[in-house]
Amino acid sequence: MKIAVCMKWVPDPEYPFQATIDGIRLDTPGLTYLANPLDMVACEAAVRLRELAGGTVTVVTVGPAAADAGLRAGLALGADAATRIAFENGGIDGGDSAARLLASAISADSPDVIICGVRSSDSGSGAVPAILAERLGIPLVTNVVSLAGAAPLEIERRMDGGRRQQIQVHPPVAITVEASLCDPRYPSVLSRRKADRAVIDVRT
Repeated sequence: MKIAVCMKWVPDPEYPFQATIDGIRLDTPGLTYLANPLDMVACEAAVRLRELAGGTVTVVTVGPAAADAGLRAGLALGADAATRIAFENGGIDGGDSAARLLASAISADSPDVIICGVRSSDSGSGAVPAILAERLGIPLVTNVVSLAGAAPLEIERRMDGGRRQQIQVHPPVAITVEASLCDPRYPSVLSRRKADRAVIDVRT
């Protein structure tokens, strides 16, 4: 089974943002970035699925060279490969642009399952997975809180009002995961070192 995980490089949500004196923009000295926390949940879910069904896990992002650190965090969790679509001009203008670039890169590898965090910690829109699935012409299952099986995937998803829905889905499929699905493992020193030496596939 080929599994792709979409990751986003986001500002640290714990950073103490403050407005500048003129109140027009944010004062961000020393601002740090990290992999979107829910995307790390997605990566852990992907690694567990690979351990169950076999195959490979590839983490994918769109962004500048600094975003490689987020991909290496995914590699340290156990992903097999990493791809970055280079975008150096200050970020992506909207979810549609990011989804278009992700779809182009992901479609070339024809994954069976695409896993994303349900939303990013910066914009929080959750639009990219839906646009990505539409562009790839595959179904999207949202708000996943349990994932097992292989063919078919056995999925439990959260619905409005606290209700739960259990479904079976055959790949190819895209899913978005919630934080309650699993806790990302703590990478060993050896895993971190291996991730630091890994070659990232950079595409333009």
